[in-house]
Amino acid sequence: MRRRDFLRRSAVASVPVLLQGCGLSLPEIRQPRESQPEDPWLAQFDIDSGGLSQVVDALGNNGGDFGDAFFQYRRAAALRWTAGAVAGKSDDVIAGAGLRVVHNGRSGFRHTRALDVDTLTKMARLAADESGVHPAEEAAQRGLEFHQPGTAYSRQAPDQGLEQREAVVARLDALIRKAEPSIDEVDIRLSVVDEWVLIATLDGRLVGDRRPMIRLSAQAFMTRGTETQTGFAALSLRQAVGELDGNEAGGDRIDELARTVADRTRRLFDSRRPPEGDIPV
Repeated sequence: MRRRDFLRRSAVASVPVLLQGCGLSLPEIRQPRESQPEDPWLAQFDIDSGGLSQVVDALGNNGGDFGDAFFQYRRAAALRWTAGAVAGKSDDVIAGAGLRVVHNGRSGFRHTRALDVDTLTKMARLAADESGVHPAEEAAQRGLEFHQPGTAYSRQAPDQGLEQREAVVARLDALIRKAEPSIDEVDIRLSVVDEWVLIATLDGRLVGDRRPMIRLSAQAFMTRGTETQTGFAALSLRQAVGELDGNEAGGDRIDELARTVADRTRRLFDSRRPPEGDIPV
């Protein structure tokens, strides 16, 4: 399938972007525009097919052996719950693009936080100059074929239902205390990450991947007399926040996590130190 044919069919959102390792925390997160029936990967990075072709052409039209334009977007939302209330929240975005080209064993690289075509093209030409390639001012567009990502895990938006995150951690707190009423304090952390990667190469490949991740952890504190013990458990999964509290499977995971935390805390009061001294082998 030709790139232009594919790019007329697929889309999702318009958001800022950045290369891994060139992180930029933004004060505000631009909310995705309404879903459209085409260009999910290019729309995520707010660039069109013509602009992407121009950038790739600038990387190595006159002789680059290998090169790629690497786009990355990562949104990370976190919540901490302690003493029965929200203790802190964060919601950050890192985004950008990196441009690399290799020619006769010599490499050139540039990165940028700006995703407008003029800036990307300028950085591509600088990377090409570093590698010894000198792109033409005018060049025919290269053909790019999109390669569908694999299906190793679900690519549903992990922040779907993000507004429910307080309800999720509050429910987990209540379940832990129900499993062991003697628990004094509960500390819960919820992390939600949505990462997109798009790579366009000189040899005509256009590859996209989405890497969602949710991590939910809890630690309980319990005191008997002068002895205090803590129990900890966590789970990681690739699904939407809302599913943690909105369906049977998600509810089962929270119930199991609560029971595990309570049980691990309780068991520590029955533990004893191993005997001292040498153990014969």
